[in-house]
Amino acid sequence: MTLFALHGFAGRPDFLAPLEAACGGAPLLAPALAGHGPTPLPPTTFDDEVARLTAIARGAAFGVVVYGYSLGARLGVGVAAALAAEGRLRGAVCVGLEPGLADADRAARVALDDDRARALLDDGVEVFLADWVAQPLFATQRRLPEDLQRTRADARAAHTATGLAAALRAFSPGHMPDLRPRLRALDAPVTFVAGALDGKFVARAHDACAYAPRGQVIVVPDVGHDVLLEAEEAMLALVRAVFDSEGSPT
Repeated sequence: MTLFALHGFAGRPDFLAPLEAACGGAPLLAPALAGHGPTPLPPTTFDDEVARLTAIARGAAFGVVVYGYSLGARLGVGVAAALAAEGRLRGAVCVGLEPGLADADRAARVALDDDRARALLDDGVEVFLADWVAQPLFATQRRLPEDLQRTRADARAAHTATGLAAALRAFSPGHMPDLRPRLRALDAPVTFVAGALDGKFVARAHDACAYAPRGQVIVVPDVGHDVLLEAEEAMLALVRAVFDSEGSPT
């Protein structure tokens, strides 16, 4: 099997490197999302990015376990549904998943992300990202060691303003299709993960799980949105359990 892992907004593939320890010798494949990195691919639409990522996942040998965090979880559901249709999905782990906004909320979210993109272009990456991580969503990360917070900030600063602004607009949840029909198509075990201190996404995890035929919800105690960052060993144990349930990688 292969673990196909997708980072979140303003994240990087190397943020997912700890997951290799959970793969039991299977390969970890973690591409950069469009709009991310020092020389980013230009984003177009949510489904175009799903198609691009699915093409990369198809290059993996044998079955695929999809892991996604936040934006990566949303895109990961699309990839997982495409792989399930081909009989190649062996499991999925969705961390901090937004399965879809109500129609009445979409326009407001598009406007919010457009405003954020403009601020990013006006103020630059470092100012924007300082404001981004200051959101209540990430408040629990301020308990992390200062050197780790600083290392993460430095790594995120390698992104370009134009790339992240384009990603904000293209991948806004306001533009994203409702993922619930795709969750219904997943024929493999799906684990929806949320930190216990991330109440909004605990509720989203239960919402999403209701649509996945083989879904389960895991709430990790005393952490927030980015479970891998805040509780690495707990997250690795959850991913390892998916691989163990499928047997040794072949």
